[in-house]
Amino acid sequence: MMTELNAVQSDALREIANIGAGHAATVLSQMTETPVMIDVPQVRLSALADVIPGLAGPDGSLVAISMRMMGDLTGDAVFVLHTESARRLAGVLLHRAPGTLDLAAPMVRSGLQEVGNIMVSAFLNALATCLGMLLMPSVPNYLTGDPAALRGQRAFEATDEPVLVIETAFIPKDEGGKREGLGGVLLFLPDPPSLIAILQGLPRAFGR
Repeated sequence: MMTELNAVQSDALREIANIGAGHAATVLSQMTETPVMIDVPQVRLSALADVIPGLAGPDGSLVAISMRMMGDLTGDAVFVLHTESARRLAGVLLHRAPGTLDLAAPMVRSGLQEVGNIMVSAFLNALATCLGMLLMPSVPNYLTGDPAALRGQRAFEATDEPVLVIETAFIPKDEGGKREGLGGVLLFLPDPPSLIAILQGLPRAFGR
């Protein structure tokens, strides 16, 4: 199974990811009433088994918002944050100090689910527009724990299945005017026919 993008595919996916990140940043800025930038430092295609070990934070755990991709293409989409990044991001959303937040609290879960929904929807909309397809996300599912405990979820099975990895960096502006980034990862696991359709369609969509 192919686990590398060629230059045209990589450039096209990064362009799509940047478009999606721009839309997501606008929505998050409006939602939080705080300027938020989202950078896309890297887009790659990797074997899932190679990606999983780097998803957890120093404490060995993570927060994941999982959705099903439906429409002309099918697959799974997961937005992943280290637990510390999740607390900091929830603090921005709720205008609270991160250290006071419990990731199991309904308000925190709801806020992070909405961020995951915004991120995935923005990328799918950008991808759908470029490919001329209809793509929709399902209702988001909130997951937390260490990757081993989340096995049974497709995105956390250590297989050689190819996954599109989009690294993201949120840069919210704090009250002191400083900007401190916090990282997240978007994982897209298209079903095999859908992955082929994406990789074949990107050069045509961008005229390359």
